[in-house]
Amino acid sequence: MRHALAPLMSIALVLASSAAAHADTIRLQGRYRWDLGGAEGPLQARFTSQGADSWRVSFSFRFDGRDHQYDGSATGSLDGGELVGQVDQGTNGRTFTFRGYVRDGRFTGTHAERRRSGRPEATGTLILNRE
Repeated sequence: MRHALAPLMSIALVLASSAAAHADTIRLQGRYRWDLGGAEGPLQARFTSQGADSWRVSFSFRFDGRDHQYDGSATGSLDGGELVGQVDQGTNGRTFTFRGYVRDGRFTGTHAERRRSGRPEATGTLILNRE
């Protein structure tokens, strides 16, 4: 009987760990504004917990007629307070920082492109709401 339950226990453990992993991912959606030319559009964000106030971040959006995804990390609380992070596309050498505040499930902040000199150049704003 114990051997017959082993496969079921394995399946239960996989399902439990999968559910826990999804519980640690928070999705937000909103808009970006690109001040260098006036472009704006929808933005989806996924924050996956890496521990207390530490996140893996993925931004997905359409810009200049093409889909883009930028991945990186952030620190701060999605429940309220300051949130800062950095993302890049990996293939084009461009890195962006973002900084802002979360209040009542809404992130409002700015983004900047990190130049080769290391200095950030302001590029626009972000508004994201928790789904």
